[in-house]
Amino acid sequence: MIKPNKQIIDVFKSLFEEVVPVVIEEGKKAIDEIAKNTKEQVNEFIEEINTEKVENVDFREIELLNSSKLITLAKENVVDGANEVYVWKKAYNSGIYINLAYGKDQELLEKDKNKFIILKVEALSADLLNMFAKSELIILK
Repeated sequence: MIKPNKQIIDVFKSLFEEVVPVVIEEGKKAIDEIAKNTKEQVNEFIEEINTEKVENVDFREIELLNSSKLITLAKENVVDGANEVYVWKKAYNSGIYINLAYGKDQELLEKDKNKFIILKVEALSADLLNMFAKSELIILK
């Protein structure tokens, strides 16, 4: 067994202190880029929905939405080929809307292969508000 050498330990400690912040920062940048790209795709799609009739849209009104209801709804409506659900929260004067769309590997599925759920909610539970604390777009896997 090799005995710890203070010099080796100091080198590794110094290396660790230099490398970890860089890795964390690069990871944050990558996550932000994925979120930005996904949000842009969702925004583009929502604009298309607003300008043309899409038949695979399910609109529902819900008094109180919590994370359990949201996850159950997402699972019950999953479409073939999807491995994630994009959930976008948008507040307007007329209320809070939660939009769900399905995708695979940070890409929205094509409109004709997707299902879109628009929820008009009166209130969001604390656990769901917490999920949206950092971004109005979350991805459920």
